[in-house]
Amino acid sequence: MKSTLIAAALTTLALAGVSMPAQAASAMVCDASYDIAANQDTLIAKFASQGIVVDQVDDWGGCARITITAADGSTGFAYFNPETMQQLAGVSV
Repeated sequence: MKSTLIAAALTTLALAGVSMPAQAASAMVCDASYDIAANQDTLIAKFASQGIVVDQVDDWGGCARITITAADGSTGFAYFNPETMQQLAGVSV
């Protein structure tokens, strides 16, 4: 179930035009000092400008874990570096 949700989220992001950069295939480290809670509105606006409707942004060791709802009503998660907005493949915190 969890992998299905993640796949749905990544599919939704791909359909929204968010591409995963080549360097995202390797593990990335997010800056744990970045205050995601204080910048939540800014992050949601950045995703919205890319056509991604975000339900929630959570701090995940300095990375942004976004919760999205697909058109079919399913929900999923995706992880991003909040400063670069790069989607994370392997996350190291």
